[in-house]
Amino acid sequence: IKLQAEWRRYSAVRAFVNIQASCVTMQCHFRGRQARLMCRNIRSAISIQRMYRGYRQLKAFQTQKSAIITIQTNFRCYHQFVKYQTTRNRLIGLQTVYRGFAQEKKYLQDRGNLIKLQAEWRRYSAVRAFVNIQASCVTMQCHFRGRQARLMCRNIRSAISIQRMYRGYRQLKAFQTQKSAIITIQTNFRCYHQFVKYQTTRNRLIGLQTVYRGFAQEKKYLQDRGNLIKLQAEW
Repeated sequence: IKLQAEWRRYSAVRAFVNIQASCVTMQCHFRGRQARLMCRNIRSAISIQRMYRGYRQLKAFQTQKSAIITIQTNFRCYHQFVKYQTTRNRLIGLQTVYRGFAQEKKYLQDRGNLIKLQAEWRRYSAVRAFVNIQASCVTMQCHFRGRQARLMCRNIRSAISIQRMYRGYRQLKAFQTQKSAIITIQTNFRCYHQFVKYQTTRNRLIGLQTVYRGFAQEKKYLQDRGNLIKLQAEW
C-alpha cells in the first residue's frame, strides 16, 4: 500500500510537471503567434497609414495645383482682357479722331462747293423768278385755297360720319347693357319664383305626408288596440 501510494504520488507529480511544461510551451507558442500577428497588423496599419497619408498629400497637392492653375488662367485671361480693352479703347479713340477729322475736312470741302453752287443757283433763280413770280404766286394761292376748302369739307364730313357712328355705337352699347340687365333680372326673378313655388309645393307635400302618416299611425293604433281588447276578452 505504501509502495502504491508512493508510486501514485510520483506519477501524479510527474504528470503535473509534464502538463505544466506542456502548458508553458503552448502558452509560449500562442503568445509568440499573437505577438507576430500583432506586429504584422501593426506593420499593415503603418503601411495603410503611409499610403493614405501619401494619397491625402497627393490629393491636396493636386487640388492646390488645380486651384493655382485656375487662378493663373483667370488672372492671365483678365490681364489679356484688360489689355485688349485698353488697346480697343485707344484704337476706337484714334478711329474717332481720324473719322472726325476726315468728316470735318469733307464737310468743309462740300460746304465750299455748296456755297458756290448756291450762289450760282440763287443768281439764276433770282433772274428767272423775277419774271414768273407774280403769276406763280396767284396760281399757287388759287390752288392752295381750293385745296384748303376741299380739305375742310372733307374733314367736316368725316367728323359728321364719326359722330354718327359713335352715337350709333353708344346707343347700341346702352341697348345691349340694358338688354343684358333685363335678361339678368328676368332670370333671377324666374329662379326666385321657381324656388318659392318649389318651397310652397314642398311644404304642402310635407304637410300632407305628416297628416297621412298621423292618420295611418292612428288607424294602426286603433286596430292594434281593438285586437288587444279582443285578445284580452278571449283570454
